[in-house]
Amino acid sequence: MASTVSLDVPDGPVMSLISKRLYALRKKLNRINAMEDSVSQGKPLNKEQEEVLRSKPSVLAFIDELEKLDQPLASALAEELEASVAYTRHGTAENFDSSEPPPHSNEAVLEDLLNLLYFGSLFDVKSDFTSMMLTRTHERGCCLTYDYVIDDATDLLGEKDLDSFLP
Repeated sequence: MASTVSLDVPDGPVMSLISKRLYALRKKLNRINAMEDSVSQGKPLNKEQEEVLRSKPSVLAFIDELEKLDQPLASALAEELEASVAYTRHGTAENFDSSEPPPHSNEAVLEDLLNLLYFGSLFDVKSDFTSMMLTRTHERGCCLTYDYVIDDATDLLGEKDLDSFLP
C-alpha cells in the first residue's frame, strides 16, 4: 500500500478510511491464515471460526479492490491539494494586485438574496400553524383521556386545567 503523496501532505478522510479498512482486512486475513494452519495441524474449529474461514474469498476480493482504489485516490488527492495551493496562491496574488474591492455581480447579489429567503423560510411558523394546532389539540385530548384511565385522582382534568399551564 505505497502512497504517492509526500509525507508533508496529510491524507484526506477518504485515504484514511481506506488505509484503516485495508489494515483491518489484512489483520482478518492473517487470522484466517492462522486458522488454516491450525486446521492443517488437525485442530478443530468452532462455528464462528468456520464462518470466518469461509469468508476468505470475499476478504481477498475486498483487499484487492481497495488496493486498486488506493493509487487513483492518492493521485487525485495530490492533484486536488496542488490545485488548492495554486488557487490560494493565485487568489493572494490577485488580492495584492487590486487595491479596490471587486464589484458585486448581479448573480452574487441574487444568490445571497435567495439564500437569505431560504434561511428565513426555515423559521416561518405561520405555514405550520394548522399542523401545530392539530398536534396541540391531539396532545390535549391525550392528556384528558389519560387522566380518565387513572383511578387514583378524585378531580379529573378539564380543559381549563390545561389552559392554566399556557404562558
